[in-house]
Amino acid sequence: MMIETKYSAVLIDDEPKAMDELEHLLEISGKVNVVAKECKPNMGLRQIVVHRPDIVFMDVDMPEKDGISLLKEINELKISVRVVLISEHDHHVFEAFKCNAADFLLKPVISSRLNEVLERFQPLETISLRSKDSEPLHEREKLLLPSGRKSLLVKEDQILYLKADGNYSQLIIAGGSEHLLTKGLGMIEKKLPECFFRISRSIIINTHHLSALLRGKKFCLLNDGQKEYQVKASTQPFYELENRFCS
Repeated sequence: MMIETKYSAVLIDDEPKAMDELEHLLEISGKVNVVAKECKPNMGLRQIVVHRPDIVFMDVDMPEKDGISLLKEINELKISVRVVLISEHDHHVFEAFKCNAADFLLKPVISSRLNEVLERFQPLETISLRSKDSEPLHEREKLLLPSGRKSLLVKEDQILYLKADGNYSQLIIAGGSEHLLTKGLGMIEKKLPECFFRISRSIIINTHHLSALLRGKKFCLLNDGQKEYQVKASTQPFYELENRFCS
């Protein structure tokens, strides 16, 4: 059993209505406690210093000081906080991840996308009471993956990628063979090692097999030593993945 504490958050946006709407979505998620809201960027930075939140949700397009500049100040002050930038324009995405933003949301923020962001964050404080059978997969010699009435024992490096298949998932291993897993992608993702990265709502890749990134079409190329595989990424995860390997 795992007992998780809520994340604390500071919201910074020059539009009070947008901030209130985001606070409402965060309350509905049940995962975040908003400790401060601020319309002015400089005052927002002060709130961050005072409260030391787990997450900052911050608008990019603010007249007094834009969110990218404020994020750079946070980095310079070496404040340990996850910053999620928000904007009406997706052309800020690359610069956001270049400045080490934890994630990026487009306005208007929708609950499903917000929950995806929150689910990707690892618990900051947990009390763990678990048996050997519930250990994270990366603590074992092999990954134990459910497949019907049996469980597959698969070495981490054998896995190329996983893709959603309704309420189930498809496992693609080196050589191109596929196996149906009887759990959804979200459930499997929670126990995967750090080398696995979700590039879209429906695909998780093993970055150990990543050989190239094609910017034009947002393709990730995976290579198992004999064959190359192309998998399509969503824009935001693609830039985040690019920033991870190019920074």
